[in-house]
Amino acid sequence: MHSYSVDTDERSRVVAFLAIISVGISSVMSPIFDKLESMSIFYIFKILSIHLSTPSAMVIFWVLYKIFDLYLWKVKIIRIIFKIETPILHGKWKGKYYSKRRSERTSELITEEGDVELHIIQTWTKIRITQESSTSYSYSEIAGIITNDHMGITLRYQYRNESKAIGEETMHSHTGFNKLRYLPDNNKLEGDYFTDKDRRTYGTLWYEKVS
Repeated sequence: MHSYSVDTDERSRVVAFLAIISVGISSVMSPIFDKLESMSIFYIFKILSIHLSTPSAMVIFWVLYKIFDLYLWKVKIIRIIFKIETPILHGKWKGKYYSKRRSERTSELITEEGDVELHIIQTWTKIRITQESSTSYSYSEIAGIITNDHMGITLRYQYRNESKAIGEETMHSHTGFNKLRYLPDNNKLEGDYFTDKDRRTYGTLWYEKVS
């Protein structure tokens, strides 16, 4: 998985809140740990010269941050409290693609269409997008989510494509770029894509979330 950008200030807001909470928890836990260490049940720690120390604020922050990053950011009440606008795209999507490209040999315009499957693994700060069709497999390299785009919420990412085909013109791997509009009411993604000058393919895509 790799990091992705988002055009909101929610990350700095949440980090600041978690830092404050971590300091507070550490302060509360300190006298509790001191008292536990003085109890006879923990006398073995003294014999072994082991100090029962309070977790530092930094450790507590890291634990809270990981829990938030993996799970809490998806919880509805948490999203409302912290004004989390990052859309939850994690899941399996199925759809179709329509593409056009020029033949390298004849310059003839070649059109294709077919089924495509998209898998998105997402946390609050990291993402991995993989796409598979009958002819190729691709994976994201960089990505960003725009919540205030003129089209609405959009997912933009650069990908690396590896071809499954054995044809001379389709064997080489290439880089491409997808721009997909997220339609939360219908749980759909739709948009277009293009590839680098080596491949020179462009087209449209749409997906519907299935799980």
